[in-house]
Amino acid sequence: MAGSILIVGYNASRTPKMIDELCAEKSPGQTLVLLTRQSLTDPDPRVRYVQTENLTSPAALRRAGAPTASRILIYAATDADTLAATLAAAATAEPAAHIVCFFEEADNARLLAQHCPRVEVVVASGAEMLVRAAADPGASHVISALTSRLDEGATLFCLAWAGEPAPVDDVARRLWSSKATLLALQSMTADEPRFNPPSDLAITRGDRLFYVARSRLDPHLLAA
Repeated sequence: MAGSILIVGYNASRTPKMIDELCAEKSPGQTLVLLTRQSLTDPDPRVRYVQTENLTSPAALRRAGAPTASRILIYAATDADTLAATLAAAATAEPAAHIVCFFEEADNARLLAQHCPRVEVVVASGAEMLVRAAADPGASHVISALTSRLDEGATLFCLAWAGEPAPVDDVARRLWSSKATLLALQSMTADEPRFNPPSDLAITRGDRLFYVARSRLDPHLLAA
């Protein structure tokens, strides 16, 4: 199962939607695996299920393909379970694997960041979304559309720049010609993305481009 996508944990209201999103995004032939404590009565045929009593079990993580997975998503029943499962998955996965987890509380996200900074953490933002929607009507719909691969409009994607150094203005024009819009830039040395970067700022190989498009672009074709 080299290069597979692994979901650790099951949330009855969220995991099915995650599976839909991942199936719309994954490459042909790429395996989607769910490691769960629950016994599901109506399993999704698109997913390979691995049941375990403990989400932190090294043996269960190996059976689920964590050592060779390209992406690992952790969303357990509680923040405590998510924290423990994330630490276990990070210890099992390859260094190049992209690991993402979800927390309800920001304090738990900060705790994980101290012990495992390689993991990308998503924190619940219901309150912030509520305020933004009240201040800017329709903002919540735009944000929701950008994060969903199932939306018929544009979706937010990311790629690593694969070409020679080029100014932001030039790369933005290349994206525009491919029916994509540059949203933000994150250099290899930065911890956070930069919105509206100067047009003459040089983008170098490995810098991450966040863009909005209807489908994912080939980084090598974009840089050619």
